[in-house]
Amino acid sequence: MMARLKGLRSRMDRRQQILWSYAAIIRRGAILGGAVFLLLTDDPNFNFQLNIISYVVALLWSYYNGTFACGRLSVAWLEGLIVHMIGVVTGNLLILIFGSPLTAA
Repeated sequence: MMARLKGLRSRMDRRQQILWSYAAIIRRGAILGGAVFLLLTDDPNFNFQLNIISYVVALLWSYYNGTFACGRLSVAWLEGLIVHMIGVVTGNLLILIFGSPLTAA
C-alpha cells in the first residue's frame, strides 16, 4: 500500500513539474508578445523585420534559458517557434483588447 502511495506521489510531482514548464513557456511568449505590441510602427517593412527579430529572440532565449532545450539547438528551434507563436497570439489579443497602436490618433 505504501509503495502505491509513493508511486502516486512521484507521478503527481512529475505532473507538477510539467505544468510549471508549460507555464514558463507561456510566460515567455506573453512577454515577447507584449514587447512586439509596444514596438509596432506604421512601417510594414519594419513590422515584418520585427517579426523575424522576435523569432530570433525566442530562439536564443530558448537555447540559453529554455525549459526543454537548455543548450540543444535541435530542440531550441521548436521551443522558440512555440514561444514565438504564443507571442504573436498575445500581441493579437492585446490589439483586440486595447486597439491597434497604428490606428491611434
